[in-house]
Amino acid sequence: MSEIIPYTPTKIARPARYLEGYGSAWYGNESILEEVLDRFHVGRHLAIEFGTEHGHSAIALSNFFDLVICVDPWLQEHADQTTRSMYDVVQENVKPYPNIRLVRSTWQEFCKPFRNGIPIWLKPDLIHIDADHSYDECYKNGEWACEICSFVIFHDTAGFPTVRKAVSDLADKYRRKFYAYEKDWGLGILV
Repeated sequence: MSEIIPYTPTKIARPARYLEGYGSAWYGNESILEEVLDRFHVGRHLAIEFGTEHGHSAIALSNFFDLVICVDPWLQEHADQTTRSMYDVVQENVKPYPNIRLVRSTWQEFCKPFRNGIPIWLKPDLIHIDADHSYDECYKNGEWACEICSFVIFHDTAGFPTVRKAVSDLADKYRRKFYAYEKDWGLGILV
């Protein structure tokens, strides 16, 4: 089992763009994002996100990347007075940010065309995984991400033991360091 290195940010600053409300478990992580990217010298061209829900993390990422591709099937309904679909809600939430692209798909369907590698124009600087929290699906999604990207983050490593175990096992398999930020449901960083 790989060593889990505690991640302690030296700078906490909320970016200019973030999503308020909706009670997102991601809330708080946006305030360490710039410091994480700077500390690990992450490029700022392309971020791919698997699991977007309301768009909280996508909007936070949009502060730092030229393009953020958000992949989510958005199958759930949003519980408000009109019972709008979650996809309608996220479209509205990200509309002000032209560098966010929504892809309504499972991560498996999105990744299928890239089984034999990805085109250079799609080489991500960061992949964020916050989709299925089961061990098997998180691990498989993480395998694909680690094959093509040197910087992968996972949300919910403190809230879901299955996610934490998958990230730890991926760190072993790909010989990566696993940094764990324990607040705000946890952010696992593989580098």
